[in-house]
Amino acid sequence: MEGILQSVCSGFLMGGVYGSVAAGLAIIYGVMRIINFAHGELVTIGMFVAFWCSSLLGFDPYISMLPAGIILFGFGYLIQKALINPALKRTTEREPLTLLLITAGISMILINVGVLIWSDYPKMIRTSYSLSSIGIGTLRFPVTRIIAFGVSMVLIGGLYLTLLRTEVGRRMRAASQDREAAKLMGINEEHVYCLAFGVGAAIAGMAGVLLSTIFFIKPSAGEIFVMRSFIIVVLGGMGSIPGALVGGIIVGLIESVGSQFMNPVYAEMLVFILFIFTLLIRPSGLLGREEV
Repeated sequence: MEGILQSVCSGFLMGGVYGSVAAGLAIIYGVMRIINFAHGELVTIGMFVAFWCSSLLGFDPYISMLPAGIILFGFGYLIQKALINPALKRTTEREPLTLLLITAGISMILINVGVLIWSDYPKMIRTSYSLSSIGIGTLRFPVTRIIAFGVSMVLIGGLYLTLLRTEVGRRMRAASQDREAAKLMGINEEHVYCLAFGVGAAIAGMAGVLLSTIFFIKPSAGEIFVMRSFIIVVLGGMGSIPGALVGGIIVGLIESVGSQFMNPVYAEMLVFILFIFTLLIRPSGLLGREEV
């Protein structure tokens, strides 16, 4: 019983971090209906920013969240402006295949450039608290996961409030609901899309910093996170920020608790089975939204 309770708590903490990773994908899909296949590589860039800030400058990895967010926002804004917006102008489809292929191409380019520069040899960030844990009774919680979970809640909450309460957020929601009506209301949809992709990339980069203290860092590390993020976004509700958190916690719990009773590979399989059933029974996800 104690082992199951430990697994539940660990899965909940990890699920919250997964939610912050998926939130970046959710806002991009919610505003533009684009599934960003390069999302995992944006997470990886954040992990490398944390690694080099820690290795070369001696910074605590969590301090590098600010530079990672700024770098990834600019990178995401540039991708949207230079590659995706021109493609959007040439199509009237809501979910054009061209854009999926563009993001898939960006993903492959980033992975291969990363391997050429740094090789695919795994790297690790070591801190004075990397192996530290906090005990509550007989339960133990790694400090890195507690910090990552807490910061993830701040990121998700801040993103949600930004979309709900700010003028930029209202413009993003308007563009997500009706592109033509948003244009008629004087909203510069191209700029809004650039902001949305930039914000999604920044969230992915900052989530990558949080993951850098938990996972090995290598150019191909993002491959697993883009798949998890897509599953989480579908489970929680396409485009829903709270849904990304709910979906992340569900995936984290299945992985952690399932591993107590079966081979971890089968626990991963359960996640995919739930994903398929969600698509068949409730395609809009648990929170039933398709826009931010």
